[in-house]
Amino acid sequence: MGRGVPALSWVSWFLVMALAMLLLSCQGTGVRKNIDDREALKKRVTEYWNYKIRREFDRAYQMELPLYRKTVSMVKYIKRFHDGMYWTGVDVKNIEMDGGAAWVLVGIEARTIIPGIPQKKGIGYSSTLRERWIKEGGVWYHVPRKFLKRATISGT
Repeated sequence: MGRGVPALSWVSWFLVMALAMLLLSCQGTGVRKNIDDREALKKRVTEYWNYKIRREFDRAYQMELPLYRKTVSMVKYIKRFHDGMYWTGVDVKNIEMDGGAAWVLVGIEARTIIPGIPQKKGIGYSSTLRERWIKEGGVWYHVPRKFLKRATISGT
């Protein structure tokens, strides 16, 4: 087959290269899936908080864990949010993937308006929240903090 290398060596070389390519392609798929999952979750978390910023609580409610939505009505969920507090910004700081679940650090900016106290834009503050998100049926859902103990998903 050229250059004096026996045919068996070329077959062995071909098999080794084919195996190496197969292993690399499998590894790449897992890495890509993890990146895709992380990006999908980051987008979902940002979308969830943007609904809250725009005070579209009915849309944020749809992103809560389905098990939670079975126990808490949308009306009760929306009543949790009062007129004195407004979220103004969101920044996903870190995502710790754990299979079909994740812990997400979310930077939140907000303003509080206190009735009777003269203020034009309210009192601003920032906070970092650690949130639990769970993937069900290929979709990421937020797990409300008070509901964490009830969620029966591995790692919660």
